[in-house]
Order: sequence, then C-alpha cells, then structure tokens
Amino acid sequence: MTKENVHLLSEACKSSLQLISLDEAGKILSVSSRTVRRLIQEKEVKAVKVRGAVRILLKSINDYISRCAFTIAGMNI
Repeated sequence: MTKENVHLLSEACKSSLQLISLDEAGKILSVSSRTVRRLIQEKEVKAVKVRGAVRILLKSINDYISRCAFTIAGMNI
C-alpha cells in the first residue's frame, strides 16, 4: 500500500467517523434538536455519548437522508 493510499484511507475513516452535535444535525436536516433526539431513540440515526454530550455520526445523518430520498422517490409528491 502506497503512502497516498494510506492517506486516502485515513481521510475516508476520518470523514466516516466525524461527530456532530444535536444542533448541527438539526440544521443539516432542517429540524429541531428534539426531533434529532427522537430519530436517535427510534434508531433512525446513530449517536454516541462523549463525556455526557450526545454526538451524532455524520455518516448516519447522510445515510438517513439517502433512505428518506429513496422512499420519497417511489412516491408521487
């Protein structure tokens, strides 16, 4: 594996593990932080606690958006 490949792999891991706050997730989804908490409780998005603070995996938000877009694509809106 070349140094460039290792760097690319490292960057991919960092982006997939990027954590954001409830407020940041809410802004991305255009919903309240309370709604984000509900999505976590309903296991629609994945979150972790870091020293008591709830953090959401950015990849989980992106996956949720993709699932919603796929669902909507099959409907007549």
